[in-house]
Amino acid sequence: MIIDITENFIKNQFHENEIEEILRAFNKINSMMISLPALGYNEFFRNEFSKIENTSYLPARIISEHKGIYRVQDDQGEYLGEISGKLRYTAINRQDFPVVGDWVAIQRLEGEAKCIIHVILPRKTKLSRKSVVKQSKNKSFAAISTIYSLCNQWMQRLM
Repeated sequence: MIIDITENFIKNQFHENEIEEILRAFNKINSMMISLPALGYNEFFRNEFSKIENTSYLPARIISEHKGIYRVQDDQGEYLGEISGKLRYTAINRQDFPVVGDWVAIQRLEGEAKCIIHVILPRKTKLSRKSVVKQSKNKSFAAISTIYSLCNQWMQRLM
């Protein structure tokens, strides 16, 4: 049985070095059960990922976001991710940042349960609403396939 612990709980209960150790332990458990196709990685995203020039990047999915810190899942486990300086610099509005459900290209940090998010793959679908701020037309808050993917993950955990 996999225990799902939220980042906020972990952050409030443990020191930073303990958090990394806990995430590494959960990564070992998660990596035994999670595959990229189980997260929703399909031919569309494979084709988009193949267009990325840097071959050291790895595909991963955004599973949560908290004030610019992302939980990212790939077939090896779960990581705390931050966007790269280049991605931050070239972003014009909120839609240029990752949202839950997005597929991204990451670079894992050696020996840590952290990663850098370098590229956001094109969104196949999205769930958005009108923004309350007049300057922005829409606020994206999830890739729609996330709903299926998250339900699929929970069903696997319950079985």
